[in-house]
Amino acid sequence: MAMKPGLEEVGKIFGLKQWERRRRLIAAIVILVLVIGAIGLYMYIYRLGPFKGIPYTGAATLVLQPRPATGLAVTADEYLGPISYYVVNPTDNTTIESGSITAADDWEVEVAIPEGHPGYVYVAMIPPNNTYYLYKPLSDTSTIISNIKYYKITIDSSKVVLRAEFIKIGTLQIISEGNVTFSASVFTTNVLFNVSKESALYNATLKISFNVSNIKIDAITLNGSTITWFHDDTNNDGYYDSGEYIYIWIAGQDFLTNLDDKAVDYVLAISYSNVSITSGQKIRATMEFFAYKFDPDLPYIFSEMTKVTLATDTAYYTRA
Repeated sequence: MAMKPGLEEVGKIFGLKQWERRRRLIAAIVILVLVIGAIGLYMYIYRLGPFKGIPYTGAATLVLQPRPATGLAVTADEYLGPISYYVVNPTDNTTIESGSITAADDWEVEVAIPEGHPGYVYVAMIPPNNTYYLYKPLSDTSTIISNIKYYKITIDSSKVVLRAEFIKIGTLQIISEGNVTFSASVFTTNVLFNVSKESALYNATLKISFNVSNIKIDAITLNGSTITWFHDDTNNDGYYDSGEYIYIWIAGQDFLTNLDDKAVDYVLAISYSNVSITSGQKIRATMEFFAYKFDPDLPYIFSEMTKVTLATDTAYYTRA
């Protein structure tokens, strides 16, 4: 009987410890529920609910990363030159930071964006010496400030990474101008050319004219695939006449790109017809390949591009 009070005391202590553990567990569960609820409430209010359009305006780090174009098997050290950058606060168009990104930076800089921005900044990244293209626009929205094209970059968190891809402006060499002797009224000529390694040409075009009239173009292919072309048919008769021009868009008014580590050959096959060509008649085709360079400060603005003649030649088509 004397041990009963001791046992009761031990039981009380054990019960209190059990309750304390239970209380702590309940408290942890309540805190977890509150945290999850707060996150859910925030996501609803600011991402899904009535205030989903409110931008992030806190301090942030913008990481700028110039890189060779996707698909090139080269490193930035091997391929790129110094890339100039400008980051502007759109509220008052003041410069947050500007500078140059080089191998010494390991091709990456971090720009501190102070709080109070409107949820985005303007960024320009400019390659050197007009020898590179900005391969892709940095975003879908841009503006021009002091004759420099800036892209709108969304700042939606405390750290944003912006990758800018660049590719070298290429060269084009004619391998064969496509001389041909034909015996029927329909004939095809193959113009062979190549584009330098690891490079691109924007809106590469072949402009062609003839010394005769009443020629009809039936089809044009590049390496077997049909491509687009335009006949400046001044009298709208459906036939080429001397003095008119035909423009062949080799890459559909976009980049003609060679991502290989060697020059790549192309075959441009042009099919013509003319039932009135007589035996022994010689057709002279004057060709000019040209493309466009961007103004490095104003990329993708066609009116600011520079037309560059890549190669010229003359082909002769003779009927047997």
